[in-house]
Amino acid sequence: DLRAERKAEKAEKREARKEKVKARFDSIKEKHAERKETLDEAAEVFRKLYELAHSDPEYMHAAPHHAQIGRPDEVAAARHPVVRWTKA
Repeated sequence: DLRAERKAEKAEKREARKEKVKARFDSIKEKHAERKETLDEAAEVFRKLYELAHSDPEYMHAAPHHAQIGRPDEVAAARHPVVRWTKA
């Protein structure tokens, strides 16, 4: 029956797409693999930031603390854009 054939064709195409995506994902995963120690360090940093955000939210709101510029004033930048490049 024609419906069954079409349904089977769609299923085959779907499976082919899944295999293609899986192969691509596996190749990306191999290229961007991180060591467990690196991931553990990152998780610990995120854990500390999470705790700090809950214990002292004002400190986190005022971030960044050690950057060349503080929090940019996005409203002023949008209202008065500097469109000319000047050497710093």
